[in-house]
Amino acid sequence: MAPWGPTAYGCFVASIALYMALFLYIVRVPTPIGIAVAFFGLLGAGLYWGWYVVSAPYTKNAQAL
Repeated sequence: MAPWGPTAYGCFVASIALYMALFLYIVRVPTPIGIAVAFFGLLGAGLYWGWYVVSAPYTKNAQAL
């Protein structure tokens, strides 16, 4: 994996966050706050798992897959 992998993933996550914020600002969807919290919680969990996968090869004691 290229050494710029974690930086690229960070930019990917930032672009998703900015897109979702802009979308929610422009398109007003009348839903309960619990659904929004659950959506962003699942999105955050998925993105955190992605960060774990991307950053695993760069840890100090990483073993080859």
